[in-house]
Amino acid sequence: MFVIDKQKNEVYSLPAKEISAEHANSISSELAQKILHLLAKEAMYPIDIAKTLKVHEQKVYYHIRNLEKAGVIKVARKETKQGATANFYALTEPAFVIKFKNFETTSKISQIKNESEFLEPFIKDGQLDALIIVGSPDPHGLDKARSRDGYYGIDLALFIGTFLNYVPVFNVKLDTEARENDLENNL
Repeated sequence: MFVIDKQKNEVYSLPAKEISAEHANSISSELAQKILHLLAKEAMYPIDIAKTLKVHEQKVYYHIRNLEKAGVIKVARKETKQGATANFYALTEPAFVIKFKNFETTSKISQIKNESEFLEPFIKDGQLDALIIVGSPDPHGLDKARSRDGYYGIDLALFIGTFLNYVPVFNVKLDTEARENDLENNL
């Protein structure tokens, strides 16, 4: 699972893990969040966390137990420190998600609203509502001309495809196949 953040023309993502609403309580306290921010940078053991945050180590151990039970942190490695085994903890993932609705099928990440306004009459709700007409490569018409615009059609289709979520039907016809009805319904 990934969390996506789209800012301007850049898309950022982080691996994420789903946690239940009950376990979300374990990350709600200010101290728990400080612990998680430290563990996001590097694996640490509770005594070092307590020293860094200048809190009593029992408070850190309390939160560590709750965070581990919630599946938010895990033992990354074990080391022997002063004759005892020290568990170094790290985040299980760098982001966490609470889901209140089931996922829906999608073929790509939905576009942010108003991103493709200039294509608005042609693209509605992530679907192409237009017909692309390219010339036939076979000799046709009065001059028996052959089309040489196929590669332009491919470039256009690739560009338009970046704004689409779903393509249920073919939206391309040759000029020899296009009828008056197709042209009337194509804006």
